[in-house]
Amino acid sequence: MKDNNHPLKELFEMMIKQQKMKPKLYEAKLRDSWPTLMGKLIDRYTQEISLRKNTLFLKITSAPLKNELVMSKDRLIALINKHLGEDFVKDVVIR
Repeated sequence: MKDNNHPLKELFEMMIKQQKMKPKLYEAKLRDSWPTLMGKLIDRYTQEISLRKNTLFLKITSAPLKNELVMSKDRLIALINKHLGEDFVKDVVIR
């Protein structure tokens, strides 16, 4: 007889993978933690955060900050992936 007992966390993770909910879950996690992760200054100038497939889209209202983030894109991706706990974000588009 097959044992179908699984911890709730494991079932939840299986459901996320099967329903392709991971991008929306990670988007919500990034929105909630953005001020802590990036600091108050960057948070103040961040108008939108969205995650589609493996690309993070940011709308930044400050041109100098936008330029700094573009130049630091690799570090930004590494920081975000470390926060998410896996190499999920492959690119960042800053508008």
